[in-house]
Amino acid sequence: MEHPLVAIIDRFEPSIIAKIQSVMPNKWRCLAISEDTKEARVKVLGNANIALLMGAKLDDRLLKLAPKLKFIQKMGAGVDNIDIQYCMNNKIGVARLNAGNNIPVAEHTIMMMLAVTRGLTNLDNRTRKGEWGKELARGNNKQIYRKTVGIIGLGAIGRQVAKLLRAFDTDVVYCDPIPAPASLEQKLRLNRVSLSKLLTISDIVTLHLPKNKKTALLIDKDKISLMKKGAILINCARGGLVDESALSQALGSERLFGAGIDTFSTEPPENNPLTSLENVILTPHCAGATFDNFSSIAERAIENCSSFILNTALPELDVVHDPRNIDF
Repeated sequence: MEHPLVAIIDRFEPSIIAKIQSVMPNKWRCLAISEDTKEARVKVLGNANIALLMGAKLDDRLLKLAPKLKFIQKMGAGVDNIDIQYCMNNKIGVARLNAGNNIPVAEHTIMMMLAVTRGLTNLDNRTRKGEWGKELARGNNKQIYRKTVGIIGLGAIGRQVAKLLRAFDTDVVYCDPIPAPASLEQKLRLNRVSLSKLLTISDIVTLHLPKNKKTALLIDKDKISLMKKGAILINCARGGLVDESALSQALGSERLFGAGIDTFSTEPPENNPLTSLENVILTPHCAGATFDNFSSIAERAIENCSSFILNTALPELDVVHDPRNIDF
């Protein structure tokens, strides 16, 4: 596979396509979709050896139509949009980018916390309409300062969120199957607690964990009932972690103060009750999407592709499935 054909199956902006192409080795060929359809993906995948993707779904129906595909590189951390079992059965390598977008996602998370606590979108809309709601804000808005924030999932993103929260003098608790090193807990002033306790004591709960069989609908009606009255929920992780119907009921009844949601069970969201609520801020799964961050994303992705082709080792934390029987 001296000069592989690379299929880009997300509909990226031209500047992003150019960025990816700029870091590809000479004589590598590249095809990118021009419209966000299955037909467009089938066309570019037909003869592709490598697939690059971010949020596009790559299921068995598409994979069966890509007989020459040898390697899939996710330009992010979560791989629930890829049929991993099919790849394992058909010796297709799969890699992700561990901690590739921890900084932009953490920044987006803090932005969501601030925007929800201060009612930012409502204030913006009212001000544009000529209203001057200064006292309305004073009577309703909250602040992050010295609140208790619960982080569910203390991976690279969760840790970056905890680091940024230090500026607000918050009490940070976390829930994760793997305890953080004692030195990190001390540095970031973290306290590990059970999930139920975290939900019970936190003013703000933020999710930073992958979606899998154990975490699907983790935040359901019962878990939401444990949350403090007036609490806030932030999900900049994966869609399907939260029971959106139960969340909308808690927000509609004002049991919860608000929510910031970047990921949804169905994307784009269709007939989703969250879209009609004023106390929830919604963004289009873009927490990790910054042009500033994409240079390193593109470089790391192409480095992984090159390593696979050259039969050299991939970064251990990036490997999802490596079918090569090579003693490195």
